[in-house]
Amino acid sequence: MINTDACGKGSRIYGRTSDHILELTWILVDGTVARSRPIKTNTLTELKQDSGSLGNIYRQVDEIVSSIVVFGDVFSEISMRQSLY
Repeated sequence: MINTDACGKGSRIYGRTSDHILELTWILVDGTVARSRPIKTNTLTELKQDSGSLGNIYRQVDEIVSSIVVFGDVFSEISMRQSLY
């Protein structure tokens, strides 16, 4: 449910799932345990330097988020919630 940002019938009252998640602990198939939480830019830079799975994940997520920011600059008048996303 978290990966789809599920909200269902209660979304008007309680909001989306992402409105309530502060931190997530997850385990990769190789047994690596990691946490998703807000981080500062310098911490992200350090995490992206890792040569293992986690470094790869942080690099890919940063690339995706950066492209969304650029997309948002171009289409700032349309929010994802209003666009039937």
